Amino acid sequence: MLAANSQYAASRPADIGQLGMIPSKQYLIVTCIDARIDPVAAFGISPGDAHVIRNAGGSAVAALRDIIVSTHFLGVKEVFIIKHRDCAMKALNGAGKPIFQQLYPEKIVCPGASSIIDMPWYDFQCPYGAVRQDWFFVQNHPAIRAQDPTNPGRNIVIHGFVYDPATGKLDPVEPRLPPSQNPIPGYQPNGDDPVESGGDGGGGGGSNGGGGGGGG
Repeated sequence: MLAANSQYAASRPADIGQLGMIPSKQYLIVTCIDARIDPVAAFGISPGDAHVIRNAGGSAVAALRDIIVSTHFLGVKEVFIIKHRDCAMKALNGAGKPIFQQLYPEKIVCPGASSIIDMPWYDFQCPYGAVRQDWFFVQNHPAIRAQDPTNPGRNIVIHGFVYDPATGKLDPVEPRLPPSQNPIPGYQPNGDDPVESGGDGGGGGGSNGGGGGGGG
């Protein structure tokens, strides 16, 4: 890694060091740690364009602190929640919570352990449904204040997408029904969403990439 960094430092454009902390496109992208995802190439961004937050499953809940900081203090106006097909996290469905309960028994006090144990594991079963769950989370979180009645100038636009590592394509997702109205978490009863091979199916590709659906 040091050798690669030395080559980079010797050849990088000098103006990169002059870029500001505020992203020029005013974007924040939340996506997965999956090694197949290259946000710079896949999402059309360059150094200085956007904040990119990565965690297991591309969870907006796990990225809450970053979203708050970026939207309140660092000029971000748009949040992109990008989950993906064939996510390794779906393998933990059903098994994830017991595993983490064994890792963090009650007698062990570990910062963050409770949030991991209480994670909604079904979110990883359907990337489209998970995008919708996160869209509503960001849209309605009182600390984010995507739309603030006391501040008419504040309008954080939230977009949702599902990325396919096999094709490199993004599929826009629209939020539709609030999760509380769904008979099954993450499921949309419209029935017009693509089904992912391998049992991951279920969320919805929107007709456009506008202010569409959101994350998780």
